[in-house]
Amino acid sequence: MAKSLAKRFRQGGAKMFTPKSLRLMASDTFCIYSNALNTQGCLASAGTRWSFTWTTGREVTNRLRGLTHSANEIEITYTVYGRQGELEEVQQTIQMTYTDLNFGGSKAWFLCECGKRVGTLYFTGRWFLCRHCGEVHYASKYESELERITFKMTKLVVQLRERYPDSNFPDDKPKRMREATFRRLADTYYEMYARWRELLAKKSGREYW
Repeated sequence: MAKSLAKRFRQGGAKMFTPKSLRLMASDTFCIYSNALNTQGCLASAGTRWSFTWTTGREVTNRLRGLTHSANEIEITYTVYGRQGELEEVQQTIQMTYTDLNFGGSKAWFLCECGKRVGTLYFTGRWFLCRHCGEVHYASKYESELERITFKMTKLVVQLRERYPDSNFPDDKPKRMREATFRRLADTYYEMYARWRELLAKKSGREYW
């Protein structure tokens, strides 16, 4: 039922999502996050209004307006392209639920049309749905192991050098970093590097050092 629901939603949505052969990737679509709405006070009380803008680069491409009816229900309004290419305003009501946290407070969740409790809803052309109903895919699922390791290595180095600008990780320990933390991160990096060399050698037929 979820697949047929998602297909019906897509058929009434934006042109860019209509080809059946086109995979909708999580990194390429707009999302709303239940926990972000909760922590930013959007769900604090009935009648609370809030809004977010969608941007592509520096260009604002859409604006989502939200209204909290109650702790268990919100309404969002935004514009989409209709079947004939015309702009159309869409209103969607989303049910909410909550789970208690161990140290107090609560975590908010969306209830998708399929009944699943999720933290993220993805824009699928017309409606915001969970990843399964919207048939949304993660790019990492289609990446090779070499691509995934390259990304992880680069991400680790960039994050540490942004936090410690004077460091030369992984060769030297950044100032103010605990020795145990540095050893753990350096070991992780060199394990990935060893695997990266192995995979690259298999792919190219030559050794890399």
